[in-house]
Amino acid sequence: MQERLDWIDAVKGTCLILVVIAHLWRPCPQWVHLLTGGYMQVFFIMAGLTSSVSAKTFRNQVAQKSIRLVLPYCFYGIILLLLGAILPKHMDLGNGLLGLLYGRYTLFPPSIEPNISLLKACGYLSPLWFLPCIYVSYILLAWYDRARYPEMIVAMAVIVGIISPLFPILMPWSIEMSCVGFLLMLLGRALRPILLNSSEQGKHELWGQIVLVIGCMGIYIAAWLLDGPVNMSISQMGNTKIFFPLQVVFFCLLGGSEAIVLSILFKAIQTSIITRSVAYIGRQALRLLCIHLFIGEAVYYLFAGRDVPMVVTFACALAVILLINYVLDRLPWKKVLG
Repeated sequence: MQERLDWIDAVKGTCLILVVIAHLWRPCPQWVHLLTGGYMQVFFIMAGLTSSVSAKTFRNQVAQKSIRLVLPYCFYGIILLLLGAILPKHMDLGNGLLGLLYGRYTLFPPSIEPNISLLKACGYLSPLWFLPCIYVSYILLAWYDRARYPEMIVAMAVIVGIISPLFPILMPWSIEMSCVGFLLMLLGRALRPILLNSSEQGKHELWGQIVLVIGCMGIYIAAWLLDGPVNMSISQMGNTKIFFPLQVVFFCLLGGSEAIVLSILFKAIQTSIITRSVAYIGRQALRLLCIHLFIGEAVYYLFAGRDVPMVVTFACALAVILLINYVLDRLPWKKVLG
């Protein structure tokens, strides 16, 4: 799509805000756990919603996504490693560098002990897992668009997604989750007739949208209660008591229903200052994802030992994050800074 739509950016901005709250609000409120069942999936769905079959060659698409995602990944990863070396916090910088190369939080799923810390060894790096994951998903999507038998790529992604809970290690660059991310991108494309229709609606269409929102909220709550909290970064797609072929289904249901609800809500108020404000955050999502944890931790360190309410500390951290992002947005190195 050529034109950026505020409501699409607002959906991504909302999910980014939830990422920041989940990482920095301590203890994390229960309502955040409820709302974060599908928030990472939404990024992949919206990527699919706004993607189209490109006229560029596969090689050019890979190069374009490498500049867009891999270059900022390397830049912020190295900067955060260097900053981690000078902060008064014990960090295993060697394992942090391995984590940056491998692109995962730990080598094994968190339930396995003893484990090997990777991005976890330098905790400021932990949100960066998302960039190589969505990068590989984009490569799969580009391959799918040019494949003679695209259904074979879909079948491969489905099989990998289904059996991923059985993997003994977390695959490099979230390969198993990238396959699921690719399926979520295809889901985003499938949702185009619903979400990209005209904003001018009659009474009949309005009631249809209301019913759809209520239905999706019901599906989301039911899936969350059945499947439990998820964590895409460590390949946890929900309740391990659920038969593993169904985990990826519930995982996609959570993301799809959350994407539909947020899209319809922001489309309904797309000219409001709320949508425009959250859309700004959505347009900066990649950079904010990379910098928010380090900056937030630095602010929390300054407030340590002071009798300051959590809401004030968090508000200050969020304000500093947005201020530094505003400064970075004015610098000329856009391809590196994201």
